[in-house]
Amino acid sequence: MNRRLQEGIRLFNSQRYFDAHEVFEDLWREQRGEPRDFYKGLVQACAALVQHGRGRRDGAARLMRRSLGLLAAPVRPAEPADWQRLMDDLRLVLEALEEGGAFNPPAIHPAGRL
Repeated sequence: MNRRLQEGIRLFNSQRYFDAHEVFEDLWREQRGEPRDFYKGLVQACAALVQHGRGRRDGAARLMRRSLGLLAAPVRPAEPADWQRLMDDLRLVLEALEEGGAFNPPAIHPAGRL
């Protein structure tokens, strides 16, 4: 797995969303191929979670909707991560943001794990 992507995932899973945002943003900026939109979706998911942490629920929901649209890109990084599970987790986050409820922190899991 790409070392920097692995670092971004570690930061994301540690709920260090601002730091993960920075790593994913660097990866996004470097992309010239098709996974570019997917990386931008990761950046926006982190931004949404940062906004939520700052008490900006409406802004977080807007960013999360954009993130989910980008994460649905047909081409994703080849690294073995369960991207569909992440999207499912982020949809639950979006529902909670829209309804004013709480949510479990989302995580990026390795592919093939339960």
